[in-house]
Amino acid sequence: MLALAPTVDIVLGLTLAVGLAGVFVVSAIQCLGGFKQDAGARFHLWFALLLVLAVAAPSFTAATIAAFRAEPIVVSAGTLPAVTEPVRIDTTARTFAAPAAYEREASVYRPPDPAKPALPLAADALVLVWIAGAFGFLVRVGIGVIRIRRLTPGCRLVEMRSTPQRNVRILEHPRLSVPIAIGYRRPAVLIPSALLESAPPDDVENVVLHELEHLQRFDDVTSFVQSICLSLLWFNPLAHYVVRRIAVEREMACDEAVVRRIGKRHGYASTLWNVALSVSDSLVPSFSSAFASGSQTVNRVANLLDTAHTRVSRRVVALAIVAVMAAFAGVSLVAAAAIGSVRPVITDAASVALLDGTTLVVGGRNTDGTPVDEAEIYRANARVALVPMAIPRWSTTLTRLRNGDVLVTGGMTPDGTTADVELFNARTRTFELVNRLHVARVAHTATLLADGTVLVAAGERAPGKLESSTEIYDPLSRTFRLTADGYGRISQSAIRIDGSDVLMMGGDPGRGRKNCAIIYSATRHIYHNAGTLVRATADHLTFLLPNGTYVTHTID
Repeated sequence: MLALAPTVDIVLGLTLAVGLAGVFVVSAIQCLGGFKQDAGARFHLWFALLLVLAVAAPSFTAATIAAFRAEPIVVSAGTLPAVTEPVRIDTTARTFAAPAAYEREASVYRPPDPAKPALPLAADALVLVWIAGAFGFLVRVGIGVIRIRRLTPGCRLVEMRSTPQRNVRILEHPRLSVPIAIGYRRPAVLIPSALLESAPPDDVENVVLHELEHLQRFDDVTSFVQSICLSLLWFNPLAHYVVRRIAVEREMACDEAVVRRIGKRHGYASTLWNVALSVSDSLVPSFSSAFASGSQTVNRVANLLDTAHTRVSRRVVALAIVAVMAAFAGVSLVAAAAIGSVRPVITDAASVALLDGTTLVVGGRNTDGTPVDEAEIYRANARVALVPMAIPRWSTTLTRLRNGDVLVTGGMTPDGTTADVELFNARTRTFELVNRLHVARVAHTATLLADGTVLVAAGERAPGKLESSTEIYDPLSRTFRLTADGYGRISQSAIRIDGSDVLMMGGDPGRGRKNCAIIYSATRHIYHNAGTLVRATADHLTFLLPNGTYVTHTID
């Protein structure tokens, strides 16, 4: 069975491509004049990029899964290409000729391009690794939620502050080491008891204003969304970089907002420096907004001391976000084309038309050499059913019997050439094993005779060992019996002529293609020569033309 997990190289490659394009675009935009001096605008750009990355990964995953769920085998009614030297057989005169080029409609099995990669089986395990990593990060987020819920009990209410969006509690926390803003339905600013006792009132007020700005910007919500996105993108180093940029720009945006409000740039910078020196952010729960940001304090102070701060209009920010989205759309178009070109590849399968107008495709190999263990049923180029096979195999033969069932004979398995035979029941759409061939064989022919039996001839029983024996399958007893010996060869063609006889042409006896033809007499159970082909051929098709003659066509 084909694995349904997406190829990891495709998903990772496309996600990284989107990330690189996004980082490049955002970095280019923030170098523009207005964005250099507005941390809030830069925050929105980086946050938009994180959302793009979070959408890109599952989107590419879903698209890749859809591509691999798509029909991997094409069974089409197409026109055979014209050939310059087909062989036409006159069954009355038993002669061969080389007429002009022709075209003829036929139902042909065309496997996809073998150069296209198949889905590696290891992708299933790697997807499990991703799930485990995402689960671990989500557990970390859950622990952060629990820690936040446990922070407020036992706190002392210092005061209530009103903001344009909601009322906020200012709480004193006895054990917390850094000021933080938490909560959505019941927002609060938690100030460490040590800071309230030792810091000057102006510093405490600056801290409260900073944390209130976080709540006014709904940074508690965006921090939670940011944590969820990172949990899905834990494997992507660009996502970790973007999250760090978001955290820095979030703090700088709040710093700039407070400075615009109080107008004391140097005083606020002093507060930031003093608080950063006196507290630790080691106990800060995830996605809470903390005043001190450790190693970024120097950058924040430098940003505050830059007197050239200007605000970017919302329209410009919106246009910049649209530019980020446009870059994502451009990369996505390229990604969609790449995904669309990736299809599962099955080679060495066999197909036969069923009586209900559908086509049965049996066996085959993935490009990693593993056998396909399900048969597929197609209607109008769309797969309509998957049927488990009794024995996974490739290079087998399919023969539709009079009652519509299909006989599957011989072929290859991972253990080598097989003599196993199974019968496909067209009514129940199931496979069952029947009596085996007398001789294991592959690259043989199996032809339905006029009396409903099946003639199995030639082939190869082992590498380099050609088989000349012939067997006949009786659908009533479901057994095989040996009959006359023919010629040892592989890749010949066989077609019933004159009602009961079977014409076998060309093939490879191990020393190159042959131009001989023989006829098996179903009434006398003997072989006799039928003449010489115009050219040697193997791996060819033979068709009955409306005028009663037959034509061979080599597809190579």
